[in-house]
Amino acid sequence: MGRAWTFYLTSYLNSSLSAVFGALFIVYLLSINFEPAQIGILLGTQRVATIASELPTGIFADKFGRKKSVLLSFFFSAVLSIFWLLSKNFPILLIVSALGGVAFTFQSGAKESLMIQALKCGQDDKKRNLIFKKISLWSNVGLLSGGLIAFGLALVQTRLIWVASICLNLLLFFVFLVFIKEEPQLTENRAKDTKKIAFTNFIHSIKGVSPFLAITFIFGVATSIYGLSFPIFFKKFLGFPDYYFGILGSLSALAGIAGIMIMSKVFEKRGFSYAANLLVFPMAMLFIAFGVLRPLGFILAAFLLIGGLINGWFPVFQSFFNKFIPEKIRATVLSTNSTISLAAIALGEIAGGFLLKVLKPNSLIALSSVFLLLLLPLLWKIKKRQTKTPLTA
Repeated sequence: MGRAWTFYLTSYLNSSLSAVFGALFIVYLLSINFEPAQIGILLGTQRVATIASELPTGIFADKFGRKKSVLLSFFFSAVLSIFWLLSKNFPILLIVSALGGVAFTFQSGAKESLMIQALKCGQDDKKRNLIFKKISLWSNVGLLSGGLIAFGLALVQTRLIWVASICLNLLLFFVFLVFIKEEPQLTENRAKDTKKIAFTNFIHSIKGVSPFLAITFIFGVATSIYGLSFPIFFKKFLGFPDYYFGILGSLSALAGIAGIMIMSKVFEKRGFSYAANLLVFPMAMLFIAFGVLRPLGFILAAFLLIGGLINGWFPVFQSFFNKFIPEKIRATVLSTNSTISLAAIALGEIAGGFLLKVLKPNSLIALSSVFLLLLLPLLWKIKKRQTKTPLTA
């Protein structure tokens, strides 16, 4: 039987590690004399490897067991961190970076699927909503503490991020190994059935959840353009010093906690459609406000409100989406969703990079509100699904 605290701890530790790398990874690569072009190649290679392996690793999890898949992810991530710690050779690290993208995908869909199965909340709306709410809250607490960890590591040596990665991944491996048990019968059934469902019922199910996948894509494009543009705007146009960004990250995490609490409560009381519309339309208006406002106080207020809404979106969307995924192929569908999200982020970053040659960052953010408004007809399309049962597979 699953234990909820295990997944909350996982969310906290993963987010802490993400915050550490978000703050120090590029700084570390610069410290070992890598050129910006080399850094871009490393990051791009990892993203391409992640996109390419998301669906195969999702099928692996559905066929051989989600717990095995998650354990493989943590173990190989720890092993690859040793290579990062010991090597400064670019060709070697290029391979390691690609393998790191693959290692991540073994948990990206499987961990959430394992959580839904272990906590038996696939069709228990109240329980599922609460779990995703707490997952998101612990994730934001992890971002807060990760920023403090990054500050401490930077004071000593940025290379220590790889020691932190080894330790945290092995800790996560141990927690899942000892405290999470996947039901043998479900694993056995998946092993027998997955070959049949992967290309028949899977395709049917993907069609059934296609509006959700479209929402993931559009939301990913819009928020990635925002994520690329606002730091450039703060740095180059407002003149913020580097250490301000740590403060901004912490404030955004706090706004995220507030957003999760508020939107989860709205979701519980009024349903997905009401909560989603309450998120999407105001966020689009805030994107426009970010582009046209001039007083610094208003810009910072818009920044915090956007951070709260983006974080508030996750537990609402993920909980409602999981209600419509067949259990047998949950990891595969979630991996597909993750692949679409990554592709959307890549598209947003690439397109945003080109558009920033002709547009100011705040103007590009205002323009990206158009993508968010495209979500409204899709939300209308799935409005009636709140009362329907999941697809069968």
